[in-house]
Amino acid sequence: MKLPAKLKFKNYPQKLETKDYQEVLDLAVTDLKKNKDVLAVYSMGQNWVPGLSDLDMVVVYRQGVQKIHSRDPRTLSKKAGYIFTHDYLHLDSETFKNFYYIYPAAAGLQFLHGEKIELIDPRAELPEREYQLLEISLVMDFLVTKLLFPRYLTANPVDIRNIFLFIYSFTHTIEMIERLAERKISSDFSRKIKELRASWFLNQEAENEKSLTGIMGEALLATAQLVEILDDLLKTKFDLSALPPQPEFLSPNFYIVGTQKWDKEQFCQSFIKESVRIKIPVLGKVLKNYKILAPRSFFFLFYLYANERGLYGDWFKMFLKKSSIDFKSLGIAKRMAVLNNMPVKKNKEVLFALSFQYGFHTADRLKERFRVKLVRIKRLLKI
Repeated sequence: MKLPAKLKFKNYPQKLETKDYQEVLDLAVTDLKKNKDVLAVYSMGQNWVPGLSDLDMVVVYRQGVQKIHSRDPRTLSKKAGYIFTHDYLHLDSETFKNFYYIYPAAAGLQFLHGEKIELIDPRAELPEREYQLLEISLVMDFLVTKLLFPRYLTANPVDIRNIFLFIYSFTHTIEMIERLAERKISSDFSRKIKELRASWFLNQEAENEKSLTGIMGEALLATAQLVEILDDLLKTKFDLSALPPQPEFLSPNFYIVGTQKWDKEQFCQSFIKESVRIKIPVLGKVLKNYKILAPRSFFFLFYLYANERGLYGDWFKMFLKKSSIDFKSLGIAKRMAVLNNMPVKKNKEVLFALSFQYGFHTADRLKERFRVKLVRIKRLLKI
């Protein structure tokens, strides 16, 4: 897949200082202190590059709080509106104790305010094989987000701030897969990203645009390498014979199809040609459904998610072509138990943000099925 001949760019990063980030963190903590239901506040990630990096914060609520009310951090100040690119990660205290069942251990939590909470280490609870499967599931959810990359390649002008945050996340995904596969992945791609990130505000604009364009051009090849490694890992470690030959998952926002021989060019073509966009006049909204061709092995984990009853597991099961497989995993069961028991926010969104939610939503199930029917009809008309 080739980039447009001439890319245009927008949303150039603003040069900031570390003190600006600390100022915004302090502003957010001061605001959260006013909420008596907030038990603790943490930040995630380290090594900011002021002006390029965003802020990730975890707000932990007292157990028993079923609905929360919090101010969007992007509204705290003009500076906060730039540095924050999304809302807080909201968790209740019991879920936060199990943080490493829903988020990688490399998240880099930093305590900011409230009561320090001791986190459960899955490695202390699970046999080695089960812990490895848990880690694979966490990595896979991150990796599937990388399969959305073609939508950035077709956007012109390119939003520099957003694409850079997305591309930098590749470095973390590569490190996680290296650890799991116990092998070194070519570091050239990661090196280029890190070097450009470190030198961004020292370079000329044209030089940055050229380097970023080159990295974007290499991203698909890097993604393909990661997909193939994780596919081989699942095929080697687990019996996948119970999976359908071509499994499917169709939610309102994603149509994921499993294939035994994954090919990056075929993936790109199907993503570009078979993703659909539906206007819903009555609601005044646009429904986007992305076609993702994924290795069949990934569905091993999709079915494990659907095996567990509850908020998230039942939703996942609703959109799988086959309902279940006869396989149990302690690590995945614990992960799903955490996700299935999440409280909700006042707007009925779940009290957390998964690395990749597969279009998960707590909307009425009839509404969800209606949206899927619209997608099916659109896809039939497009064929």
